[in-house]
Amino acid sequence: LKEAYSMCNKLLLNFPESGRIARLQKRIEKTVYEQNLKSVKNDLKSLKPLWKEKNYKELVENLETLQQYVPGYRPVEKELEKARKLYRDQLVTEQKGAVEDYIKHIEKLIQEGNHHDAIVECQKFLGKIPGHEKVILLDKKARDMYVVQQLKENKTLLDSKKFKEIEIFLKKLQHVNPQSGKIKSLLDKAAKRETVAIDYERKDFAFQSLEHINTLVQKKKWEKAVQALEELLKVDKQ
Repeated sequence: LKEAYSMCNKLLLNFPESGRIARLQKRIEKTVYEQNLKSVKNDLKSLKPLWKEKNYKELVENLETLQQYVPGYRPVEKELEKARKLYRDQLVTEQKGAVEDYIKHIEKLIQEGNHHDAIVECQKFLGKIPGHEKVILLDKKARDMYVVQQLKENKTLLDSKKFKEIEIFLKKLQHVNPQSGKIKSLLDKAAKRETVAIDYERKDFAFQSLEHINTLVQKKKWEKAVQALEELLKVDKQ
């Protein structure tokens, strides 16, 4: 039938006015449709187990194939419409369950103190589902707790006079939590401490230098006394 139908198409290209060929083609189309219809009815019966299994994805795929064989056949159209709706609903339910499981996973990471991992997971989630309110709140909570954790673990450094290391550490933390007022306050505090420390060192150097100059003067080592005084003046200008 396929070859006969193809031959009719070729003949109609050469003899478009031939009613006999056109009628023959229609008869072939009708015969093919009837054969397809019989096959499709049997196929519809064979799909019943998929309905019981709620395997809507496979149902949609099979029904779309059947639709191509008998276009417009209402039973196929009706079942395909039903399968598509149920498949959409199934996907929504599955996604909802997956989202809830992911949120529980993030909450568990926070409870266990794995704040950095929680932040990473929040960012992965928000990359796929932007604007999810609960995950945004969890992300903020994880960042706040990460800052608290890091400040506690690095208290010795923060109390030291390693001001450059303190600044680098706090700015890394600030990158994780730009909204943290605590980090900004500590950066300001560290800067003030550094200023005070530098000022104290200068004053201490000046005092030690003056003591040294007085000693040189008493020993009448004028040239060395002048050199020491010039060095002191240089530091004082800085």
